[in-house]
Amino acid sequence: MVELNTKAQNESNIPEAPHGTHNLQCFVVIDLGQQKTNYGLKHKIKIGFESDQKIPMAEGIPEWAQGKPYGFYKTFALSANEKSSLMKFLNNWFTDLESELEKNMKENGKVDLSKLLVGRYGTGVIGNEKWNDGEMHTTLKSVIPASPGHKEWQLVNGPSGSSDSWKYPKSVREARANSLVKPEDYPNDFDQENDSALDFPPKM
Repeated sequence: MVELNTKAQNESNIPEAPHGTHNLQCFVVIDLGQQKTNYGLKHKIKIGFESDQKIPMAEGIPEWAQGKPYGFYKTFALSANEKSSLMKFLNNWFTDLESELEKNMKENGKVDLSKLLVGRYGTGVIGNEKWNDGEMHTTLKSVIPASPGHKEWQLVNGPSGSSDSWKYPKSVREARANSLVKPEDYPNDFDQENDSALDFPPKM
């Protein structure tokens, strides 16, 4: 899988993902730990999606990218507050989020986001979005429930994926080691393992 919404990848002659709707499957939830924000330290997570659409096999495109699925990431502060970006995103994706959260909590003793999300399908909307750098980037704007009879496929990436070059990261340290996140993007040092369990119901 190749994520296509960074300058470095665009400069390597990898074409942008087609705009419009993509069939997506979540392949990872990465715990980024405590990150500096304009509102102080926030516990962040990164959700990765694999598309069923593939990068073309064409001249000028790096061989390592040809035929690989397009991929997208969304980063959120870890919060179960109904007004949080994460909960709004999940509410769009799930038809009955509260029931799914309660079921997951009963099975695991907590809301385990990896078990809740990895392997779940959805319909993603891909389009342009202005980032903090002031430039427009092709990115995943939203995910809604998968349509009836949607396509299913074996993940190329993730814990059950077939890619030998990709290992499932349980922490940001492992993600860094596998070049999924760059140290300069997440400069904080992590001296202990972070738990990406979601507090549900949210603490008042």
